Amino acid sequence: MGEKAAAEKGLEDFVKSKTAESVCLDLSTPSIVVIKRKGKHGSILLGTFWMNVLQHPNNYPVQRYPYKKLYDKNGHYKVMLRVDDVTMTVYMSTGTLTIQGSFVLDWFLKRFSKVMEYYDMPPLEPQPVSDGYLEHEKNWNELMRKDKEKLEQSQQKQRELEAKALMLDDMPHLEVAYTNGVTNSTGDPKTEESDGVQQGETTLKNNFLVEDLSDDLELLALDLWSGDVLDKQLSLLSTPVIKEGPTYIYKLWKSLLSRWLSNPDCKVFLATPFLDTERMTDICEIVLQNFTTANIEAFYVRIKCNYTEKISDVKRSAQTKFPCKHQPIIEYKVYNRIVYPLRTFHAKFIGCTDGKGRAEVLMTSANFSADHFKHNNLESVVYHTMTEAEFIHKFINPLSASRQS
Repeated sequence: MGEKAAAEKGLEDFVKSKTAESVCLDLSTPSIVVIKRKGKHGSILLGTFWMNVLQHPNNYPVQRYPYKKLYDKNGHYKVMLRVDDVTMTVYMSTGTLTIQGSFVLDWFLKRFSKVMEYYDMPPLEPQPVSDGYLEHEKNWNELMRKDKEKLEQSQQKQRELEAKALMLDDMPHLEVAYTNGVTNSTGDPKTEESDGVQQGETTLKNNFLVEDLSDDLELLALDLWSGDVLDKQLSLLSTPVIKEGPTYIYKLWKSLLSRWLSNPDCKVFLATPFLDTERMTDICEIVLQNFTTANIEAFYVRIKCNYTEKISDVKRSAQTKFPCKHQPIIEYKVYNRIVYPLRTFHAKFIGCTDGKGRAEVLMTSANFSADHFKHNNLESVVYHTMTEAEFIHKFINPLSASRQS
């Protein structure tokens, strides 16, 4: 009973610290362990939390384990995973987690504490897959592949329609006005022609200045750039330039993240040695706006990331900005993707791969903090496209090779 009581106390403390929910351990039914919320009503938040714990990269990530999504006879949504001769079931509408098997109590006492422990650790190697489930995983991957192909075909048709619309809308308007349209018949025709050309050139230059000023005002007025506005700015950054940190690079940074995280095919990578709460909040907000598509593959930061603040302080402060129902999504989609390279690094970039062998990367001298994105600083910035293999080799491998384990 002592071991069981200790396990129950550890379980209660773990859930309480993460979700503020109170749970109890029910062992009254043979061969079944039930973890449920105390009280009359269930908790959807608790169901999401258990999915985050089980699918954590250190435990049973969905990329390697065959989860099954089902509806029971009452129409309730549940997710099941069979591993190590036990079946774990999360009832999403109530937040109840059941673990069933012939030796389930022994498994629970020996293994489940590790599952909770690994949830708080930086990404390591996930639990090994048993040979008995390789066929299930193969079948699952085949279904996912077919679904992805259908989605790609649908998106390709949509892109073609958008491209046609842009070709019609994106016709440049350039007006060259000659101010001396009315000539003096008593004057010298050659002199008048020369004056007309000079004045026309002056008007052309003024038109370009007006267009540049108009573009700058448009960029300042928009919080996020999208469509042809964003594409135009990216086309100007193939060569490194100096730009304002708060009014240009910060908006470009948010706009690119918003575009990439709204695309389900994009795997997004972020790297910065210094990060503050406001920028972490920005990232979480963009992920929540695109929570069904957002896919952050890796987020490289230092443990000590904002003067005296550690990354744990920044995470905690940012999470308080959001209601409890959103916090499991933030944990799973953002915080669980954080990687701590072992070597000191000062690289600052955001990048993505598109699932079709191509990659984009935005590099800047700006840290993801108020020192560079809020205070009036000039920063360097450059945008490149390349193959996915080049991006992984040149940007990700150097950081991943030095990650803490």
